[in-house]
Amino acid sequence: MPRLGSEDRIALLMHGHLDTGFGKLGQGMLRYSEAEIVALIDSVHVGGDSTEITGIPRQVPIVGTVAESYDLGARVLIVGIAAPGGRLPEGWWQELRDALRLGMSLVNPLHGSWEDHLGQFLGVDNWIWDIRVEPDGLQPGIGAAAGLSAIRLLTVGSDMSVGKMTAALECVAAAGSMGISAKFVATGQVGICIA
Repeated sequence: MPRLGSEDRIALLMHGHLDTGFGKLGQGMLRYSEAEIVALIDSVHVGGDSTEITGIPRQVPIVGTVAESYDLGARVLIVGIAAPGGRLPEGWWQELRDALRLGMSLVNPLHGSWEDHLGQFLGVDNWIWDIRVEPDGLQPGIGAAAGLSAIRLLTVGSDMSVGKMTAALECVAAAGSMGISAKFVATGQVGICIA
């Protein structure tokens, strides 16, 4: 299974959603990811100041195309939006094909498998990670965590986008600033991309 690391050079596909609630994955990556984000792809905000647009103090160039992000060194493309209905906007498929033809890898946080639609464009060294597709052999929980000695904090909420992940990541940061070893264990697609 692919895994994002701090050595990955990432572009976030955001067209028109750098400053909207639909851009929560990209905004979360900007705020918390240790991976190097080398470009934001947003045809609405090309050339703008990412910090002014998002309010997040991480300066990243905003370009209009996948090819421009590749020229800046991006090798992994992540769709940075939580689209209505969990589906990729129809006009974005060509950009994914362009990314694969350039040799970039793709991270799919949305519903459905992209490998089914785009697998024929894969090269030898790139991959597609369908985050919401369960890995082979995944078993239901059996309560094994109850036997661990580590203290655990579970964040729950009545809906999506209410701050569960953000609260958990801020708790991890606060623990770290106090010298306490803490880790964030993600279950949602935004947290999985970050952690």
